[in-house]
Amino acid sequence: VTRRVLVPQLSDWRKPFKPRIKPVRPDHKRFPADEPMKSRPQFAKFALMAKELCWVTSKQLEDARREIVKATGRTAKVYLRVYPHNAITQRIADSRTGASKGRFEYWVAALTPGRHP
Repeated sequence: VTRRVLVPQLSDWRKPFKPRIKPVRPDHKRFPADEPMKSRPQFAKFALMAKELCWVTSKQLEDARREIVKATGRTAKVYLRVYPHNAITQRIADSRTGASKGRFEYWVAALTPGRHP
């Protein structure tokens, strides 16, 4: 069985920066702490929720989706509200400093606390 890989088709830049998941301060307007709709799922009765700042890889999202589908007996509809847009690169071990940025290793979605993936 082949896996659905969550990878963007095209990107504007060849090598993007790492995602920023740490807010400037806890009460920053981009990361509201007490949002009333964050604790409730939007489309269904049940949802997964991030408890802390994290990077979720495309493999983790796909594994979670497959386990939910398997546990429900393929009767439930599964929605993914996040997508791994950010690429994480890894340089080869023998490269010199300043040589290049490196290849894409995996794709991540940066989650804030209370976000439903």
